[in-house]
Amino acid sequence: MRLKKALFLPVLALVLSTGWQSSSSLFEYAKNLEIFNQLFKELGDQYVDEIPSGQLIKTGIDAMLAKLDPYTNFFSEFQAEEALMERQGEYGGVGCRTQIREDGYHIVSEVFPGYAFWNADIRCGDKLLKLGEIDLQNVSSEELRGFLRGAPGSQFSLSIAREGRTYSKQVSRASVQTQSSSYSGLVPASVTGKRVAYIKLDEFGAKAAAEVGDRLKALQAKGHLDGLLLDLRGNGGGLLNEAVAIVGHFVGPDVVIVTLKGRNYKGPTEWRSPGQAIAPSLPLVVLIDDHSASASEVVSGALQDLDRAVIAGQNSFGKGLVQNYVNLPYRTQMKLTTARYHTPSGRCIQKLDYGHRDADGKATTKEADQIQSFKTRNGRVVYEAGGVKPDALFDPLAGSEILKKLQDQHLLFDWATQEQNRYWGPETRPAAFDSAAVMRHCDPDRLWSSLLDYVQSNAYTRFKTESSKALQSIGWKEADWKLYGGQWPSASQYTGAVIAAMNASKKAIVQEAQLDLLERLMPATPFSATALALDPEIAESSAIVTTPERYQRFLVP
Repeated sequence: MRLKKALFLPVLALVLSTGWQSSSSLFEYAKNLEIFNQLFKELGDQYVDEIPSGQLIKTGIDAMLAKLDPYTNFFSEFQAEEALMERQGEYGGVGCRTQIREDGYHIVSEVFPGYAFWNADIRCGDKLLKLGEIDLQNVSSEELRGFLRGAPGSQFSLSIAREGRTYSKQVSRASVQTQSSSYSGLVPASVTGKRVAYIKLDEFGAKAAAEVGDRLKALQAKGHLDGLLLDLRGNGGGLLNEAVAIVGHFVGPDVVIVTLKGRNYKGPTEWRSPGQAIAPSLPLVVLIDDHSASASEVVSGALQDLDRAVIAGQNSFGKGLVQNYVNLPYRTQMKLTTARYHTPSGRCIQKLDYGHRDADGKATTKEADQIQSFKTRNGRVVYEAGGVKPDALFDPLAGSEILKKLQDQHLLFDWATQEQNRYWGPETRPAAFDSAAVMRHCDPDRLWSSLLDYVQSNAYTRFKTESSKALQSIGWKEADWKLYGGQWPSASQYTGAVIAAMNASKKAIVQEAQLDLLERLMPATPFSATALALDPEIAESSAIVTTPERYQRFLVP
């Protein structure tokens, strides 16, 4: 087959870079590239309407990569710059997170104190309507991020909806510098009675290891420590080298932390801890949950395999794939999966197999009889292909399916928005923080009464679906379903079932509601200290790390 010159060069480059020996593979590559080239040309020449070529190619690239895994992505020039800023942890923006609701509008879900949205009194729960003259309904998260970011000091007007009224806000962008670790301190003595240090790590940014090291040294300088809690809950990962260095803080230099293996992976395969340990023997508990992923699983998995820490919480996410960034022409970029990582025992914790999909196109997991076991340094058995399984399993939603339902349907979030605005007032947030007033407003009995009223007014419309599963999730028995002839119950019947389910899980719901509201009304530092005293997982982890016999039992076969 005679290759066109335009096709020959990329094919040659591919052969030289990968060492392909298969002529059939080379032919398939050249053939499909030529077909695609001709197809695109014919579309441009003959399609009935004018085609936005860049958008069409981007759609094709995204669809192609989506067949591989969710982490292999193409970045346009703008997206590549955005991704770089996020990895570096500094950009011009407004300091917020948002979520998209069913009506296509973005709701502010988190506001960072001291940044643009906070300074403009834009709050959690505010609905973003317009930016200047741009209607923000049905705008993607990526597009919204582009609208909100810009040069520090630049301004824009923003129309928001709050408590049924529309407000216009003038926002001045600021330089946003994100920290990987948001808090450290001692667990309140009322919880443990001993000196237990606590470090919250939110992400693995460019300075994560240094931040954790500095916080740990500062805590050590204040006196003897009986143990340390490293909180990785909700931490979706980040930079691998930072994860390796953090493990090194606890195990010392030149220990193999993770091994990378891939079909054509060209980077370093063994990653070893780089420096001297800061706390080589301090009892350590690492907290994880189902949102702890990637670099969080490197840290927790390695410390578990080396029997250096007790892992506590819920099963982690299960992301054992490694991505690298590749520069493409015209300042575009691709992030692609190049390897799987293996913890010191040799296991890979990747849960989903994107190379094998079911009839619906969803990635599959390994069958139980296919999962291999591995052993930690002390000989404990651990398993591959399912994330990191905690040594001490905590289930905050055990027996409380109704709490998850309240969260999934945004009822808890929207109730907290109502209570937040009731405390601050709808117009202007108070300039000064009054700790005593906040705690009075967040009195558990008052919150419970308020939440019950809110749910009674909203549960039926939020929960109503044509599915008996929704009824079962709030404790509706099969007999109840049959009692009404298989028909959906009335508003009063259904709401009564919801309230009954809530009363059965009152303690867990009140605790979650109180924390949600306190997080909004308190500055970050006092909230974190207060949350430590209210979090049952912190109390249980503190008990483990300060009881030598119990702690050691987790680390032996």
